[in-house]
Amino acid sequence: MYKYLLLPVLALSLVQCKDAPKESEAPAAAAGAPAGNAVVSGATSGQSETPSASRIRGLMMQNGDKLGFMDFANQKLYLLKDMTGGSVVANYKKAIQPCVYPNETAFAVFSGQFNGTGEMRLPIFEVAKVDSLLPKSPDLMNSVSVPFEFWCFGTEPFGWDIEISNPEGGIFLQNSQNNTASFCPWVPPVKKGNTYIYDVPGSPNSPALTIRITKQSVKVGGKSYEYACELVMDKITFKGGATRGPGKLNPGDPAASE
Repeated sequence: MYKYLLLPVLALSLVQCKDAPKESEAPAAAAGAPAGNAVVSGATSGQSETPSASRIRGLMMQNGDKLGFMDFANQKLYLLKDMTGGSVVANYKKAIQPCVYPNETAFAVFSGQFNGTGEMRLPIFEVAKVDSLLPKSPDLMNSVSVPFEFWCFGTEPFGWDIEISNPEGGIFLQNSQNNTASFCPWVPPVKKGNTYIYDVPGSPNSPALTIRITKQSVKVGGKSYEYACELVMDKITFKGGATRGPGKLNPGDPAASE
């Protein structure tokens, strides 16, 4: 059970709206990714390997001068201390462009060492080297064991994507037409036949959404998906495809997979 969420534990808003290449790929945008996403991978000039050779992989975020990190594979939370002279924050800011949320998360691989504890008795990881700092994508999320439920993509009349992730506490929508984004608290879906329906109420900071995801093959932007997605926003219907993640669709589900 994923009882550790960055949102309540670190009191940071978890929001994200990116798609990116796999960690080993070149900086070209991945299929289905919104245009303009920055990709930062590899060490920054001047960094050196730490003698302890410890390495962590997961999601990082910034809240003011505090840096938080979540390793979903072992359900551990850390505080980060940047020992690189500013490379962690600089690369993080590049990775979350162009659609920037407060406290946005990014996929990160850091080399360094653990040294003491900080606020809320969380371990402190001193980052000596930035191995990778990238926008999130379904492939990267799977690589660090984040059990999101769905990631939806559309290209008409403009690029958009939605991440649905109960462990991260929300539903995250990006509109690449004007580089805006919305965050909504997670809601469980209602299943009707082979369709999952998320009815997301609106708020002052986000529109009301209805997301219908159906087990039906579809091709979007030249890429094939096993699920078709229909998004209703501001009384306008958008159609796209969806990737199924490993997350449970309802808290009572016996298994994440179907």
